[in-house]
Amino acid sequence: MNMLDKYCFSCMRQLPEAGAVCPVCGCDNSTAHNSVGYLNRCLLNGRYVTGKSLGHGGFGITYKGIDVNMERVVAIKEFFPSGEVSRSATGEVNLIFSEEENKKSFDKGMERALKEARICAQMERLNNVVNVMDVFRANGTVYIVMEYVEGITLAKYVQQHGGKLPFEDCLELLLPIIRALGIIHKQHVIHRDISPENIMVRSSSNECVLLDFGAAKNVSESDGNSHSTSLLRMGYSPVEQYSSTAVQDNRTDEYALCATMYFALTGTRPTDAAQRMYEDTMKKPSELGSDIPADAEAALLKGMSIRAADRFPDMNRLEAALTGRTVRSESNTDIEKMISELNRGSQPTGSVSAHSESQSGGSAPNGGKSGGSRGLIIAIIAVIVVILGAGAYMMMQKNRPEPEVTEPPAVVTEASTEESAAETTVEPVAEVTEAPAEEPTE
Repeated sequence: MNMLDKYCFSCMRQLPEAGAVCPVCGCDNSTAHNSVGYLNRCLLNGRYVTGKSLGHGGFGITYKGIDVNMERVVAIKEFFPSGEVSRSATGEVNLIFSEEENKKSFDKGMERALKEARICAQMERLNNVVNVMDVFRANGTVYIVMEYVEGITLAKYVQQHGGKLPFEDCLELLLPIIRALGIIHKQHVIHRDISPENIMVRSSSNECVLLDFGAAKNVSESDGNSHSTSLLRMGYSPVEQYSSTAVQDNRTDEYALCATMYFALTGTRPTDAAQRMYEDTMKKPSELGSDIPADAEAALLKGMSIRAADRFPDMNRLEAALTGRTVRSESNTDIEKMISELNRGSQPTGSVSAHSESQSGGSAPNGGKSGGSRGLIIAIIAVIVVILGAGAYMMMQKNRPEPEVTEPPAVVTEASTEESAAETTVEPVAEVTEAPAEEPTE
């Protein structure tokens, strides 16, 4: 059987014969196909077979597919920006550009997509971020292969749970996404396309997963603050995304995440940021029947401030404001984590450490990076012990009674027969010095 006919177009399970009705999902493979301009049963990079289309956004088209080498269902994102490219109705896979200017813009976007996808692939250990498995060029464009997340979008989840979520349930779902974004931002990457449609809820664990890094951007690179304005989500994109030159940073994701939370709490899409610039008539979640506490509501609305300067500076502070907890001290947390790992006789682990290693090219050999870290930890512990010892010594000295000073007997010397008084000399007491203290679903 031909490789392309071996798998069901809908569920990607193996078929008994070409064109058969799938015994698993019931799809009639003799007639199943995607719309004009989409790929249909295409073999990519010699190992990925595309199936049905799962969605088409500003960045491109997402297909359900299968990795024939691993026999694993995947999601395949094709860079296919709206309005810039098209395909012929004859089934050709190569792209058509209506204008030469579109080709230049497309090429730049394709390079960005390649670069950002490779960065995101290094974040595979984050449980709440979709795993990027492969990135390659084919058919004149770029393809990003991701894990296929079994579940439903947050938008559908809210719909299935009464149209809006209680605050505590909403916070429990989205707090891991807030923390994952905080780690992603430390890699100087911003997502730029957060919405209820780009967050999946796993059917197996009810855990949220952030999808679709096709619009991701490395903000540490100097590119003249040039951005595409086609990457817009009405109600979820902040006002800076409407400009091709405005500064975009982690606060861009903060706005979109808070807008997503607003939707989950109210069942209503927030008023578009561009409209709010002229007249901000957006209602508070509590005015739409949400049970969100007043302090958390104030934090949510601050995260949705029209001006980026009025939002929280990072996701850590947003989390603290939403939960009412103290802002986590990363330096203290890291030290405690390193000491804990040292006591267990292993190297420091964790999401931040793991991704820092990945970005620098993997783990260091014995006696290299890990040895340096071990030495640093021991030095830190030694300093702490010295400081505690000095402090204890100072307290002991402070609590000791002052020593009594006893004058020694006077020494009398005869100076002359005329002197009737004697000179006395007293030896001084010694002075004491103290020590210094997508995925998209069917």
